[in-house]
Amino acid sequence: MKDPERRRWLALGALALSVLVVGLDLTVLNLALPTLGTDLHASTSDLQWFIDTYSLVLAAALLPAGLLGDRYGRKKLLIAALILFGLASLACAYSQTSGELMAARAVLGLGAAVILPLSIAVIPVLFTPQERCSSAIRWARSSAAGCSTPSGGARCS
Repeated sequence: MKDPERRRWLALGALALSVLVVGLDLTVLNLALPTLGTDLHASTSDLQWFIDTYSLVLAAALLPAGLLGDRYGRKKLLIAALILFGLASLACAYSQTSGELMAARAVLGLGAAVILPLSIAVIPVLFTPQERCSSAIRWARSSAAGCSTPSGGARCS
């Protein structure tokens, strides 16, 4: 395999890993809710907002994120979103109160809102028309794998 061809497929692997982590975030949170409720002394309402904060920001920012990627450059915004997602994940891990966790999850949702549309938008740039279907399927599989539960049902919103 030639070096440029290898780099394209490695880039797809990085994109697939990114969307896998975005999907896994919600699944992991659902598993951690009982522990979070105890450790943060969270109410039932707080537990619901732990999930909904991420989903709400993700849904609200998804379309504007795609537009910003087209306007300012997909690669730069995608890298910034990956860094933001990583930092927000750290903030979630070290949250001491329910409010801190909700704020960190909002930032996490913002990062995810940029990662999802821009990662799929990069595929037509990286691959030839003959390779696009195969690469998009691989991207979609990783996204679906992150959203599934052990019972096989979808959990992502």
